[in-house]
Amino acid sequence: MPFNDGSLQCCIEFESVIGVMQELLDTGLDCKFVFGGDFNVSKLSVNNSFETLDDFCHANRTVCLDHVHDGIDYTFHNDVSKRYTLIDHFICSPELTDSSVAGHVLDDEEYNTSDHLAITCEFVTAGAWVKSTMPKTELPSKETVVGKGKFRFLPTNTA
Repeated sequence: MPFNDGSLQCCIEFESVIGVMQELLDTGLDCKFVFGGDFNVSKLSVNNSFETLDDFCHANRTVCLDHVHDGIDYTFHNDVSKRYTLIDHFICSPELTDSSVAGHVLDDEEYNTSDHLAITCEFVTAGAWVKSTMPKTELPSKETVVGKGKFRFLPTNTA
């Protein structure tokens, strides 16, 4: 997702990425989905980007998972400007989790050279658990079959 600088161009780019996510959902009607990564928007924000993301989730009956508050309450950090925000998320089909509070932030700062911390979440289908970890670095898109469920793991960051 583009950095939210409040510009019209940023809003257009954000909506464009949401449009691509919508196309993926539309072409995989028989699939359960997990989108994870840097959305550059906090769930506590009151702005066009959050409203667009929230509308997408409601329209598609997907869940933007909350993070378990187990010590770390941010995913992006800029130590110089002392800026810490929770802008990395998982959005998934509701059948894949038994709770809307399921994401964890990994305290990997010792080995992580990124300005984002990794997030992790466990998903379940047909009795099989799938663990997905989304670091800041871009992962290849892939589709995998686990148990009786088909999953597409698609990182959202394009940086």
